Amino acid sequence: MRVSRSIPILAVALFAAAGTLNAQNFPGSRDRSPSGLALGANGGYSLLGGAIGDSTSGGFRLGGEVIYDFEDTPVQAGIGGSYTWFGFDVADGSPGADSYDGSLGKLSLFGLGTWKFLDIESNMVPYVTARLGWTQLSDDVGCRLPLCGREVIGTRTRSGLEIGAKIGVQLPVSRSLLLDIGGSFDWLSVGDYRIEGTWADDGTSVSDTLDDTGESGTAFSLFAGVLFFLSP
Repeated sequence: MRVSRSIPILAVALFAAAGTLNAQNFPGSRDRSPSGLALGANGGYSLLGGAIGDSTSGGFRLGGEVIYDFEDTPVQAGIGGSYTWFGFDVADGSPGADSYDGSLGKLSLFGLGTWKFLDIESNMVPYVTARLGWTQLSDDVGCRLPLCGREVIGTRTRSGLEIGAKIGVQLPVSRSLLLDIGGSFDWLSVGDYRIEGTWADDGTSVSDTLDDTGESGTAFSLFAGVLFFLSP
């Protein structure tokens, strides 16, 4: 599969980037780790695997987080969200169906908990984060022959559970600003397609659910971003 071949390459790139950043001289003392409320923003590259990723290429991901770092502990907790644009080429999985090029959007909302591996002798702070939340996949394929018997012009959406983990490093740029780089792996399970649109042959509206179209899969991402502490 495309994802299994790409993961080793992306992992090597992640650790190479971490080593380069660790060698740089970032300003600021590590005598006290920043704590309190922080806002985060990040961007990166993602791949989908499993059944849901069979017809997708890589995509660009944007995310944001609101976290609270508990002073004098290695714990962070918060909420976050992300949106990813994937390339999409699909034939509805049905023999004789025409292929369709477009885009697949993935929206995720989640809660998170982080454990930091603090070391005041080093600028680099490795961490591991667990995430649990909701995800939705949407595209503008609608429903095409022969899956629906008639062609629908509109959108398809599927939503469900997402469980994930990420590993990364935080490096200080200043007392209140940290650079954040890492990678994440998520497992997601989405339900049946929800179809919204119009029938192509007569223009009448349609809103329906396609039974037995739920699937599961995985998502792998590399990202870079920043954390800004409001009260460092």
